[in-house]
Amino acid sequence: MKYHLIGILLIMLFFGCSSASRMSLQSGEREKFANLIKSRNFEIEVNWALPTTTVSLQSVYNALLPIGSNAGRINLVGFSSFLRMQGDTISADLPYYGERQMGGDYNSRDSGIKFETVPDDLEMEYNEAKNRYEISFSADQRTEDYSVNMIVLPNLSSYININSSQRFSIRYEGKIIEPEGR
Repeated sequence: MKYHLIGILLIMLFFGCSSASRMSLQSGEREKFANLIKSRNFEIEVNWALPTTTVSLQSVYNALLPIGSNAGRINLVGFSSFLRMQGDTISADLPYYGERQMGGDYNSRDSGIKFETVPDDLEMEYNEAKNRYEISFSADQRTEDYSVNMIVLPNLSSYININSSQRFSIRYEGKIIEPEGR
């Protein structure tokens, strides 16, 4: 009897977790989500930065970061942090937390990740098995190159991973919003 109860609990746990991992959408919601991404006219409002945490920065960050933040997860609510796609043009204005690996401008006022580009290598694919869009592109700036990989979920949550030619990688979390006036 004891083994039957354990077996039933394991089966319930297995099915409970598998159904939670896939977000089921009504066909209208799924179509609206797909159309928003395919339109290439959306903005990701970034709420969290997740920098590569190094020992040297951890002690400094924990003393200076906003309330509710730590060295591995920084709250950006209230800051103007975004990645925007308008047609073929992609622009971003994101704060950067982390270490430079090399180079960079001296006395630079723009220490964040800022770019506006028409990428040649833009890829937008729907991963049906994982029920999400996967978007990737490169953004070449004057002195720095970025490799950007994004995941967009049907609930409009998004994850952005940015690798730089001069800095440690950083990840951002946010929500997709439709641009105003649409």
